[in-house]
Amino acid sequence: MNRCGNCLAAHRSHRPRMEASALCPDGKGVYREATDEELEAAYRAEFGDGPPVPIATFHIDKPEDVARLKAALNPFNLSRCFGPDGAGMAAFEQSLKGEQT
Repeated sequence: MNRCGNCLAAHRSHRPRMEASALCPDGKGVYREATDEELEAAYRAEFGDGPPVPIATFHIDKPEDVARLKAALNPFNLSRCFGPDGAGMAAFEQSLKGEQT
């Protein structure tokens, strides 16, 4: 008997693969690969019509960009943003832009 690789339920208890959602019905993982249409719909739902925008950009030939990057990625700043009781991703994004709080 064939079994789902994620929940070990018999395949016959699942809907046919291409009619099924991309996740196992028991919610334990991927059941099948998403179609191109599903990937496109998920991309548009996440990013809208435009491409994703980078959080920050740095140019190695600009000393102020290198200094900003070093300041954002130093251990103290990473601990301040992501350590226990850290300020979070918003604070890290501000430090990438050079806007220390």
